[in-house]
Amino acid sequence: MDSEPKKLRILCIHGYYNNAKVLEAQLDYYQTIFKDYIEFVFVEAPHKIPDQEVYDPRVKAKFEGPFYYWIGSGKGGLGDNETFLESYNFLYEFMEQNGPFDGIYGFSQGGLFVRALVKGKELGFPHITHTPSFMILASPRMPKKYPFVEVIGQDYPIPALYLFDDNDTLEETFINAYCDKSEHTIIRHNKGHSLPKLINEQMNTFIDFISTQYYNKFHQEVQLNFTVDEQFLESYRAQGTEKTSIRSKL
Repeated sequence: MDSEPKKLRILCIHGYYNNAKVLEAQLDYYQTIFKDYIEFVFVEAPHKIPDQEVYDPRVKAKFEGPFYYWIGSGKGGLGDNETFLESYNFLYEFMEQNGPFDGIYGFSQGGLFVRALVKGKELGFPHITHTPSFMILASPRMPKKYPFVEVIGQDYPIPALYLFDDNDTLEETFINAYCDKSEHTIIRHNKGHSLPKLINEQMNTFIDFISTQYYNKFHQEVQLNFTVDEQFLESYRAQGTEKTSIRSKL
């Protein structure tokens, strides 16, 4: 009898001016909740932001660099096809060498590459051998001037969970990153450009999405022996394990 718990493997892709440590902090709350059901795997972008460039002072103050980006920095701009292709190929190789992954999570600019990886074949790029079966996009960033947006912005063959704030200060964040014809679940919040610590009904929606993906693979239910409510969040914070919620602009 297999004594190891069965877990979904989710590849996690950070946003602009972030790194793996920032992303781990962002997802620490969710790692605590789903510790028996999900293995989160973190990857850093291949493009390093120069140390003298401080894009977000709050990130710089709380986390040790270096920090990275997937596309567009300095002279490259948001429409830099060269860095886009380099990042895509980097992620493709990472997934081939470290996969398969059941799901893929992207925050902000990372959400662009979640969608690009799923659409790789249509883009004419190297196609992932084992395409993830679901995706989670938190404050997904996709302005119209991003490369290949015509293809990336189309509908998807796998279910998606979107988390976003209607008043996100990055006004183009969600408008071009949402496909209403694909199978999808939406969680709206009021925490800005971030992945908030969900509780109550919003967390139940998140848990239901994960539970469905878990059952689809293992034919077993996700059974949490606690309720994720205000009391749970207070307890999490009181334990001193809470990591700073990072708001990254891209």
